[in-house]
Amino acid sequence: MTNFSVDFVSPVEYENLAAEVSYAGQLLCRIRTERPDFELELEYFFDFRLPVVPLVIPFAEFMELVSEVAEEVRALRQG
Repeated sequence: MTNFSVDFVSPVEYENLAAEVSYAGQLLCRIRTERPDFELELEYFFDFRLPVVPLVIPFAEFMELVSEVAEEVRALRQG
């Protein structure tokens, strides 16, 4: 997973830490757990660069990484 990176962030509008997932320097999504029921949410980011260049990522690696990071985000909230 060398092209993926994860940054844990603390946006001022959130009460809990979130994690941002990037691929090859392009921010893809943020995983957060702000709901009272601890349900995870995935916020996608779109970069409208000109010219438009499709971003193709390895699906299995992305899903594995998101699953691992989601558990870390949930654990951070639970303490």
